Amino acid sequence: TTTTTTTTTTTTTTRTITVTTLTTTSITTQSFTTITHSTATLTGTSTITKTTTSSTTSTRTSTTTTRTGTSTTNTSTTTVTQTKTSTTMTTPASTTTTKSHRFNWLIPPPCQGGDQHNSIIVYAGKDKQPYIDGAVMLGIALRQLKPQFCRLCLVIRTMSYANKQLLTDAGWNLLEVDDWHPTNTHFAHNYWWDVYNKINIFRVKTRHLMLYMDADMYVFCDDIKRVLERQLPPGTIAMVKDEQKNNYNTGLMLFWPDVEMFRKLRRDMIEHSGWGGLDQPLINNEYRGRVVQLDGRFNAHGSSAECNDAVVAHFTGHFKPSFANVRNLGKVKLGYHKAPPYLQCPVLYKAYFCELKAHSLQLSPALQATLRRVDGDGCSDMRVHV
Repeated sequence: TTTTTTTTTTTTTTRTITVTTLTTTSITTQSFTTITHSTATLTGTSTITKTTTSSTTSTRTSTTTTRTGTSTTNTSTTTVTQTKTSTTMTTPASTTTTKSHRFNWLIPPPCQGGDQHNSIIVYAGKDKQPYIDGAVMLGIALRQLKPQFCRLCLVIRTMSYANKQLLTDAGWNLLEVDDWHPTNTHFAHNYWWDVYNKINIFRVKTRHLMLYMDADMYVFCDDIKRVLERQLPPGTIAMVKDEQKNNYNTGLMLFWPDVEMFRKLRRDMIEHSGWGGLDQPLINNEYRGRVVQLDGRFNAHGSSAECNDAVVAHFTGHFKPSFANVRNLGKVKLGYHKAPPYLQCPVLYKAYFCELKAHSLQLSPALQATLRRVDGDGCSDMRVHV
């Protein structure tokens, strides 16, 4: 007798999941306030296939009896075969998420003096050594001269920890922002790439006026208080007349923080390329008729005649006196005699070099190493202000 039993079971499961697509909605009011809601797209796909095959074959042969006389033979054979196959296949889910944010007020960290006085802010960028060391030097001078004022430093979020620590040690309270550049047609090369984020200073929320200073500036005397302690009518801005252009220089600005002004300037930067899309022409245009002119000694730059009375030196020009290069520092020590837009005040370059030497241990390793290769002869007589 032979019995064969075969059982086959196959199960296939396919599961597809697609979850939600939220679209972007933009609403523009007549006051040019743009509201953009968050946009999120999440797509997930999962396919699971499961196949199970079970086969059982059983053969049984039994009871064969041959009887001859007194001899009996019994033969019994049993064969059992089992086969089981299981296959599982899963494809991973794919997810794409896109988010956009409104540009609102930036809330600064708690800062001594921020509730009682006007505040000071500088923009140090992301990774350019001359500007980071320049901001360190400016912070050191302000800490010595005006420690009671809140000092804020705007930096790109991805700046290295080491550079952030240098700025913090110089007395700055850091405020981080995301990097932004309009398009590759907007001065996309290295020197200008970071400048567009400077306009974030207008959306830093404070109770009082804000004094902005470029990182290539240095304060040489206590008279900076004449700017820090003054008041302005709402909606106005105070600047020094530009020595090379027919407008005002935005290296030093006293202004009321205004998030709507930030949004306007950001739109302007997107719409204008080239020199016309930089902060100085756009700020001058937005504040036309509302500029309070400051005395030139609060922003001595270019062909300024305020060399001997300068309160704030502005080291305009491509190469900065804080650039960690032996040849560059040698020129700074001797007065850096170059044509405008470089500052035409050798005495201020010489004094700045001596300040670098005096505070070298607080500067970046690159600048420290370079300063060790340039002697400081004559500096005992050059530190005339701070």
